[in-house]
This record gives sequence, C-alpha cells and structure tokens, in this order.
Amino acid sequence: MSKTIELTIPDEFVGTPFEQEYLATAQQVIKEQTVLRLYQEGKLSTGRGAKMMGMSIHDFMQFLGKHQVSIFRYEQGELEADLEAAISAAKINKQPGK
Repeated sequence: MSKTIELTIPDEFVGTPFEQEYLATAQQVIKEQTVLRLYQEGKLSTGRGAKMMGMSIHDFMQFLGKHQVSIFRYEQGELEADLEAAISAAKINKQPGK
C-alpha cells in the first residue's frame, strides 16, 4: 500500500509547464534523501535500501558512494582497532621461522 505526502507548490509554479517538473523532482529528491538518511542511521539494510530505490544492490552501493555515504558500518574507533589488529597480525606472520 502506497502512502501520499502533501507538498505545497509555490504559487508562481501552479498551472505552468514547470509544475510537473517541480513535482517530479521533489518526489525523487524526497525519496533519495529519505533512503540515504535512513541508511546512514542504520535503519535500512543495503538490500532494503536498494529495493526502495528500485536498484540492484550494486547500483545502490554506487548511489551511496555518489552521495558520500559509506557502505561500511563502523562505530567510532572500530576501524582504527581493526587496522591495528591487521597490522599486528601482519607483523607476527612476517617473523623469521613462520
């Protein structure tokens, strides 16, 4: 079931050829920004975001990149901890006799 959002069109656009373009653009921007925000807040998975945008997961990941939204969900400090662990593991594996 679809839901409707009400949008007020500025008076100068009502009844002009620009009205439909305004509405179509507003609908697309609202959809994109809503999905981006929900994804950033961790409320949407990559798969669900892709479905909401009518895209493949691959295309959705590119869409996220285009909007500078990372597909990686690291909390502050987690990425650095993983990097340090990887560096430590690499050093251990490079020791002579291993």
